[in-house]
Amino acid sequence: MNDSIYVTLGSNQLKEKPYRQQIKNFLKCNGTDFFFVWSMNLKPTKEFLWVYIVIGNKVRWRARFIGWDDRNEILVNDNTKHLKAKHFAQLIDFEKLPLPYETKKGFQGFRYKI
Repeated sequence: MNDSIYVTLGSNQLKEKPYRQQIKNFLKCNGTDFFFVWSMNLKPTKEFLWVYIVIGNKVRWRARFIGWDDRNEILVNDNTKHLKAKHFAQLIDFEKLPLPYETKKGFQGFRYKI
């Protein structure tokens, strides 16, 4: 089993309203009381436990993967906008990583952490 993957939001995605709302919702949750879904168009083929979240080319958060949500779209922005993706990873137990943040540039989607 591979231990972890990195997921990212690119700068162009951060300009799109559904993705901005996804980040706002993510930052509101405390990570222990409920899970959060992260949209992914590609599903990893290897098993993993931890998801490292890259925002603005910096690895800022870590969360535990608990499964897949089979819906192909979810409502965001106070249930008024649809965010479509092929897969939604369910994440819980969020940890903000300490400074200085690890830099990860040049990829979109996910990457296995080696």
